Amino acid sequence: MSNSKTKRLAALVITGVLLSAGLASTAAPAFAADDPGTQVIEDGNLTITPTTGSATDFPMLQTMTTATQCPVGYREKAHNVAFQNGVYMGALGITWDTSIISAFGNGGLSGPVQLSAADSFDFLTDKALADITTPLATGDWEIRRYCWSDPNVRKLESDPYFVLPMTFDATAGTWAVKAAPVAEQGVVSNFTVVGNSNGTVSAAASVQAGASGKIEFYENNVKVGEGPVLAGNASWTSGIIAAGNYSYTAKFISSNPATFTDSAVAGPVALVHTGSSVSYEGTPAGVDVTVEVPATIENNGLKLSVANTAVNLGTAAANGGKYTASGNLGAVTVTDSRQVKAGWDLTGVNSVFTNQADATKTIAAKALGWTPSVTSTEDAATAGASVAAWDAGLDGAKTLASAVANGLAGPKATSADAALSFAVPADGTVAPGTYKSTLTLTLI
Repeated sequence: MSNSKTKRLAALVITGVLLSAGLASTAAPAFAADDPGTQVIEDGNLTITPTTGSATDFPMLQTMTTATQCPVGYREKAHNVAFQNGVYMGALGITWDTSIISAFGNGGLSGPVQLSAADSFDFLTDKALADITTPLATGDWEIRRYCWSDPNVRKLESDPYFVLPMTFDATAGTWAVKAAPVAEQGVVSNFTVVGNSNGTVSAAASVQAGASGKIEFYENNVKVGEGPVLAGNASWTSGIIAAGNYSYTAKFISSNPATFTDSAVAGPVALVHTGSSVSYEGTPAGVDVTVEVPATIENNGLKLSVANTAVNLGTAAANGGKYTASGNLGAVTVTDSRQVKAGWDLTGVNSVFTNQADATKTIAAKALGWTPSVTSTEDAATAGASVAAWDAGLDGAKTLASAVANGLAGPKATSADAALSFAVPADGTVAPGTYKSTLTLTLI
């Protein structure tokens, strides 16, 4: 998905078992007009015919299409230009404006681009490639179709554009659409699982150099955790688990599928876990949870805010073989002020709880669960699925609320909440004390 910028929003504090959490907001626009590197109109799918040709062919192109039209606010004019190494090399065709009739096709202002040399070649390419202002050198270049915000000024440095990567051979005098790179499949290697004397389990694995993303770890075919890939390696440590026979697998999930795709499942690795060598009594008592909320986060037209400054989950009590506590996260509001409502997804993920007096003692991230709800919405948002504490848990990203793309105009707000639940076994495997973890909310 888009570029994420994670920022801490909140801390959950537990007295007895302490949970601190950071809620983060990330947003990804279709383009950012103040950054030439991110002006590209996503999902534009610019296509041309022919896909190869000579620099002296006139007209250069026969057809051009896109899957979408120019964004709102950038529908004054449109035109095709050539760029090489980030430098404007010259116009390829004349400028299309709002006065041009439909008999000539569609330039992208009132609908997706539909241009044909048979209708009017000069709006497509009014010259041969060899005749542009600055000759191309051998190598990569781009066809860009710019969408203008100002009918009188061409703003190459800020207006958005559709783009098609191309190649050029100056010696042969030929051009071609650049072939898309073939992604390499990720391969998980060096996968190991060990049982620790404190009752936890640690897993580690590697993936090829240059691969980015995460490695997910599964216990008896159920995902129990994940770790980010750093320098080709990822790791994860569970909370305290009962003694027994376990089977672990791992899978790489790519964050850049154009370069590396997801791996096949690695493993299984069998583990005979002896459990913790220590048994605790009075586990754990007096669990009070509060939420501390700093400033609202706003990014690229998506705004995330939390209304309550404190939430108390009460005191953990023995309940069906577990110590449990519950309460509400409080109102979480998403406001979408973007011109193009591309939809959004608000997710949460929790980290392992660490004992503040003894870092070797932990509680699995899955000890925290929730039941989301949408209390009000102006853009048809829906709540995520309920996640049971301990039996499932928030140790992987789970949806709190989401909205699909729509054509609604103006700012649209959604308020969501979640009934929080905390649960750990009341079997002496969890040491009493104060614990801390991080819960991260991400809005994209």
